[in-house]
Amino acid sequence: MMANPFEALRLVNQNLSTALSRLRSWSNPRGGHSYDFSLLHGEVLRSAEVIREISSNATPEPELAKEISQYRRNLAALAEILPVLHGGMLAQRSRLQAALNRLQTAAAWAEAGKSSL
Repeated sequence: MMANPFEALRLVNQNLSTALSRLRSWSNPRGGHSYDFSLLHGEVLRSAEVIREISSNATPEPELAKEISQYRRNLAALAEILPVLHGGMLAQRSRLQAALNRLQTAAAWAEAGKSSL
């Protein structure tokens, strides 16, 4: 049983807000995002635990209701931004695959040139 659902949800909201700010700033996804996504995933899992605890109470206090509302806004923002980031990452993967293909072609050409000497 959670000691204080309000404080736990407040912390989750702060962490989600920070993550959303960071995600919004990425116009062109590059490597190194797995750490941020794993933190985001952890926050969503933790929030599920908090929400289950809150759901067992009949009527939340006004401060808790405010945090629940903020949590819902954070989830809505996350639902909007994740598809955009996914598309950007797919485009980046495509660019990287094309670069790899060019490098492999150049390496094969160089190797063929060595054997003809």
